[in-house]
Amino acid sequence: MHKGLLILLLTFTFSPVWAVEKVIYLADYLDKYQDASLAFYHALEACKKEKADKLLIPPATYHCHPEKAFQQYVSITNNENGLKSIALPIIEQEDLEIDGQGSKIILHGLMMGSVIHRSKNIRVKNLSFDWDIPFYVQGKIVAVNRDSAYYDLQFADYVKYRVSNNDVLFDTFGKEYLISGNFWFDPDTGYPVYKLAQIFPKHWNAHNEPHYQLQDLGNRTIRVYNQVDSLPEPGWNFIAKWRHPEYRINRAAPSIHLFNSFQVSLTDVKIHSAAGMGVIGERSGDIRLERVQVIPTPNSDRIVSVTADATHFANCKGKVVLKDCLFESQLDDGLNIHGNYAAADGLIDGFTLSGRVVHRQQVGFQFALPGDTIRFINRETLLPTGETLVVKDIRYLNDSYFEITAEDSIKNTMPEMGLENISWVAELEMTGCSIGKNWARSVLVKTPGKSVITNNRFYSSMQGVRNWGEMLWFYESGNVTDVLISNNEFIDLGRAGVGLPVIVINPEIKNKSLAAKTGFYNQNIRIINNTIRTFDRPILSAYSVDGLVFEGNEIIKTDTFEPIFPDEPVIKIMHCNNVKFSGNHYDGAIEADIVIDEFSESNGTITGNKGFVVNP
Repeated sequence: MHKGLLILLLTFTFSPVWAVEKVIYLADYLDKYQDASLAFYHALEACKKEKADKLLIPPATYHCHPEKAFQQYVSITNNENGLKSIALPIIEQEDLEIDGQGSKIILHGLMMGSVIHRSKNIRVKNLSFDWDIPFYVQGKIVAVNRDSAYYDLQFADYVKYRVSNNDVLFDTFGKEYLISGNFWFDPDTGYPVYKLAQIFPKHWNAHNEPHYQLQDLGNRTIRVYNQVDSLPEPGWNFIAKWRHPEYRINRAAPSIHLFNSFQVSLTDVKIHSAAGMGVIGERSGDIRLERVQVIPTPNSDRIVSVTADATHFANCKGKVVLKDCLFESQLDDGLNIHGNYAAADGLIDGFTLSGRVVHRQQVGFQFALPGDTIRFINRETLLPTGETLVVKDIRYLNDSYFEITAEDSIKNTMPEMGLENISWVAELEMTGCSIGKNWARSVLVKTPGKSVITNNRFYSSMQGVRNWGEMLWFYESGNVTDVLISNNEFIDLGRAGVGLPVIVINPEIKNKSLAAKTGFYNQNIRIINNTIRTFDRPILSAYSVDGLVFEGNEIIKTDTFEPIFPDEPVIKIMHCNNVKFSGNHYDGAIEADIVIDEFSESNGTITGNKGFVVNP
């Protein structure tokens, strides 16, 4: 064959120009199955069978019901495990794009929007998730009588309730629930009210709180006597989460769950409600969220989006990217990225270690697999002991207890030492995002991978950025080694009145005196060129950092509210090494005090600042 003709034939044969994109059309399955849940399931199964490149969803509103939805038992860290009904089960798929073309999926009942499990190179775009009934109680204060210490609360139209034996019980999906996690929201701003932490309504449970009295007035209105120490204002909105006697239903059905999946992107995806988190990823990697929104349902009376974090990533690897996202009005944090600690029970033999996960929302969590590297953590100091092991085999005997066989012999390991999987460490890149109007924090950054948080707006009720790790309650590992927080705008954070500054770096260490002799929990945190607008005093609290830079930041005092903690220091630095505090400007009537201990001051420099005074 002529050499030129051979080259031409090879070009035609292998050129990607001639590749035909395989598309599955949801419309083909809607006519056949009628029910949207069934149509989504069978269309996705066809994508898997035919190795399709794309699932194309015609632009429309789709109603998904649990009766015919795909079900699977799912363990979801920091949420509630259980048998879940799932609208879009993306399971064991590869190289697939799902284009909603602006479609809306309305879920009915206790359903999840989607799972992406054991999949690779998945792209979901142009799609929104909402629920017909939100997973919280909403109401409004219609009357207040301060002389008789009562208020009248009128519930939203969707709320079904009854008063029985001085308890208020709420009917949802055919079952009755108590409520907990109560909040007041300001109708004028959409925020939790000023100083909410100091005027929380108590839990509604007559068995535990017998001092209050309830009266049903009809017209979806109850009168509540002696239930709060500080009466609300007329017009305030009331929000509370559902609570089952045995578990929290408000974290039973997050919207999107990623597990053991890689190269996943969500683009122009909107989440308007969920019984739990908006996006939760675990043991996955290389995740990108671009223009993802977690916000209340537009053009509705709903004032809350999801009942927990907008986004949450645990024990992931590769890079987690959030770009130009908007998270508002959720009932917990905007972003939490972390690892998990487990507890070592002790040695079974020279090569075998027993351990367990501790927090109840980590049961069923896949702590490690063969090949992973585990390091030992002193639970008193939260610092590594210097010893590691490589997992040869791991046996999960139940949801909490496991046994690890190591490649090499295990030495110097005490019972109740902490365990941390350092093979699953993510980097974070967060740019152009806005987080606010929510209860709790904007960002919790707790990953040893490089973190860049730049050009964002934070306006939450509590802290803007927080770092901490602990083995006291959640067992979330949190030491960082390289964090850049730059060119962000922090706007009147701390209005809830919990007593913590705008930026908090504070691991919860049991034995601080022992830890101080051993080392530092965090390394290399740089807070540079941010604009911080604040009505209150506390701006930064840092403890146990080696390499802390606070440079070129503009702090502007506002008159949005009266200061809640006017006597707290603006800057507090304790047990930190290599501190650089320079080129910052505080614009306020009173100088900003920097409270710094002798060790930190002697191992750092404080120069070129305006409006600050050191240890006044």
